[in-house]
Amino acid sequence: MAAFGAWAAQKSNLGQSTLGDSLGRFLPAAFTLNDLLSTEPKIPLPRDVWLDGIQFFAARDTAGTGDGFYVAAKGGHNSESHNHNDVGNVIVYIDGKPVLVDAGVETYTAKTFSPKRYDIWTMQSAYHTVPTINSIQQLPGREFEASRVSYTLGEEQVDFFLDLAKAYPKKAAIKNWNRTISLIRGEEVTITDQFDLQAVMDEMSMHMITPCDVEIQSDTLALKETTFGKDRLTGTATVHYNTELFDVSVEKIPITDSRMSGVWGDHLNRITFTEKVRKLHDTWQFRITR
Repeated sequence: MAAFGAWAAQKSNLGQSTLGDSLGRFLPAAFTLNDLLSTEPKIPLPRDVWLDGIQFFAARDTAGTGDGFYVAAKGGHNSESHNHNDVGNVIVYIDGKPVLVDAGVETYTAKTFSPKRYDIWTMQSAYHTVPTINSIQQLPGREFEASRVSYTLGEEQVDFFLDLAKAYPKKAAIKNWNRTISLIRGEEVTITDQFDLQAVMDEMSMHMITPCDVEIQSDTLALKETTFGKDRLTGTATVHYNTELFDVSVEKIPITDSRMSGVWGDHLNRITFTEKVRKLHDTWQFRITR
């Protein structure tokens, strides 16, 4: 952690041009600056991470390098500190470049910490890589959580399993929504949702957020290399899905907030897969390959 802190400080010129933008960060930085600058900077790139207390996993093809696939996902609940309604959310990078992302958060305002917090789009599950079920999103609160969570580590494959049903209110009519996120090292990331519903009343959809340009092809989606932010490049990937199951749309999400635009530029793209024929029981699978 100390080496990572030293690396982050070096990247931001901490101690050379600035000591931070708030008093609460300035004072600790000032008193520990000598230790910080004398620590060898190093970015930690562990192959596998499992934090069972918060139900978070991350995995990459090979330890010590950003080359290849990287995937991370979370379980937990929707009353965590600085919560977004994002139980089951997934991010994917390829060769150290973003493919599927979490948008993050806009500049903090009074609204961010008010009862209107979840009116902000970045806090809503429909703007994360999770489903909207019977047109119903996840809700905030400790009771809205993942259940039956498990993590299986192997040399060639890592699997993270969770049931998303409790993350949604009862009116979503979910018996179970079993999600498995897998990294098959060197080959692909898969998101597999197997579900059973009590009733089908409205639209069933799955979302993905990407900084990439998106091209809808005959049987796949091409996530194309795109310049974003300050001359950064996205990754490239192909999303494989069952074209008989879904209609696909792509929506450009404008970004006007200075904090977010400094990261993503002027927009992100939201991909929505909408089930053509609504079913009580089904399996959805999305494969992300190079």
